Amino acid sequence: MIIGAGLAGMIAAYAFPTHELWESRSREHVEHQALLRFRTPAISDITGIPFQKVAVHKGIWWNGGWVSPTIDACNMYSMKVIGRLADRSVWDIAPCVRWVPPHDFHTRLCDALGNRVHWNSPVSFLDMAKHNTRDEFIISTMPLPVMAKGMLGFEHEFHSAKIITTSAEVPNSGVYQTVYFPSDAYGLYRATLAGTQLTCEWTGDESADVGDLDLACRDVAEAFGYEPLFDAVSQSLANFHTQTFGKLLPIDENLRKTLVAQLTQRCGIYSLGRFATWRNILLDDVIHDAAVIKRLASASFYERQIAAFAPATEEESNAYSVAD
Repeated sequence: MIIGAGLAGMIAAYAFPTHELWESRSREHVEHQALLRFRTPAISDITGIPFQKVAVHKGIWWNGGWVSPTIDACNMYSMKVIGRLADRSVWDIAPCVRWVPPHDFHTRLCDALGNRVHWNSPVSFLDMAKHNTRDEFIISTMPLPVMAKGMLGFEHEFHSAKIITTSAEVPNSGVYQTVYFPSDAYGLYRATLAGTQLTCEWTGDESADVGDLDLACRDVAEAFGYEPLFDAVSQSLANFHTQTFGKLLPIDENLRKTLVAQLTQRCGIYSLGRFATWRNILLDDVIHDAAVIKRLASASFYERQIAAFAPATEEESNAYSVAD
């Protein structure tokens, strides 16, 4: 049983081909509508859905011009995005190679998995507690705070920043470029051209004041050097999409690992994905973490205990934290 048919859950379904997926929302709901590109072709390989290998260029636009990732610019960006000082992706603006899925990636995954996905079918905490894990263990992609409260009775203050996205079609575009906007004059913090798709990410929520909209549209048009983007950004604001659990703020690492471990040891639930493990990982990591779950599911209780709390390398620690 895989709980959740978001991107992490559907990718997990390829690693666990006998497991069915249970999703509380409808097939039409697409939770992740922010920037989506991958560091490796691993997900393309496992799903059989072709990705496009592209060169991505990035930059920081501030006060009407380009700036390097200086401490002040990066700190302003961090405060704008999550409301605290932390190292964010804005520090790295070097050109890179990425693999980009097709725009209908979600639809293709849904079609491929077919009736393995049970839409509009929430699984209660009582159902999870009664599940016979001897025949099939549970893989959860539900947010850790929800699972910890529902299955362990543990309440803790978890913080995350919503991701608000708008999008627009941009004809005659074949580039892959991302611009960061540290300015506090408006809510826009990142805009990305991915072929003909423009995706803008904003702070706040649907009812929030976007700030100086005219300046935001002007900055996007000037940063990309393409005047039609002014109208594209303005018109995109007619349709906001809100991702409630967006950018995660970390909690104490020992507490995080203990909660995930308790879900496995007491409830037979293995946590998979960034929200379920409350780690700022990439979707690329889901395949690797799924392999760790396969190994741990067949290990003895003693072996799981040793692996959960023994000293490990950073890679091993991160991998084990999905199912410790």
